[in-house]
Amino acid sequence: MKHYFAVVLVAFGLAVMPLKAQETTLNTVSFNGFRFQYPADLASSLQVSEVAGIVPQSPDGSPTVFDAPPYLEFFLTTTTPYQNQAFVQADRLRVYRLADFPGFGTYYLDQATALQALLDEQPDLTTIKPTLPFMAGAYLQIIRSREAYVESDTLRGIRYISEFTPGAVFPILSGTMVYTYQALSNDGQYYVTADFYMATPLFPATIEFDYSPEAVATINEDYYAAGQALMDAAQPTDFTPNLTVIEEIFASMELEP
Repeated sequence: MKHYFAVVLVAFGLAVMPLKAQETTLNTVSFNGFRFQYPADLASSLQVSEVAGIVPQSPDGSPTVFDAPPYLEFFLTTTTPYQNQAFVQADRLRVYRLADFPGFGTYYLDQATALQALLDEQPDLTTIKPTLPFMAGAYLQIIRSREAYVESDTLRGIRYISEFTPGAVFPILSGTMVYTYQALSNDGQYYVTADFYMATPLFPATIEFDYSPEAVATINEDYYAAGQALMDAAQPTDFTPNLTVIEEIFASMELEP
């Protein structure tokens, strides 16, 4: 894969080619050595950015935990109305060079190390607590579902659905869940992540929650276990976007030599 530089760049229409499939039209995106496909009706636009790393802000000039390294980002403006509801940024794919991690926050290298350990040891992902690797921030994963290992010709990783929150007590809501993909390149040079918002009628879109002791008491392990059981038993079509559509995007991602 070609190296990219840490400058801010916004580009439109870069090697985005429609490809006719059996049931839908796919857009094929190829930029700077990274390639993927997505259904044309999933997004109204695509923005490609090469984002500079966050310069260390501590008084002594050393990086703080979450000072982010540079990355290549593909942001999709999707046709689903959930892009401003969740705590994390989603509907985007990012490519990091592992060689850029030293000198930035330790969080990012820790996620790559944890993911490599999972891929080497292959434990049952449903037993991993409290969190699985996630490159978009140290949010709590209050519920997880659909955990699986995934592999392509150039990438190995995991995928799962979670509702990422900053607090330990939070109701399960439709439209704030994220289907995430976390992968390492087979050559050990890159970390690739993709995140998409998910909605489902299994849970309400909004809820009146006053965080009184009585309300908080209802948000417990049994509550989350019941929600996870619903998600595990659901069909791909019970989610918007259809889970199969997102999984096909994950499967299409490749790094060019």
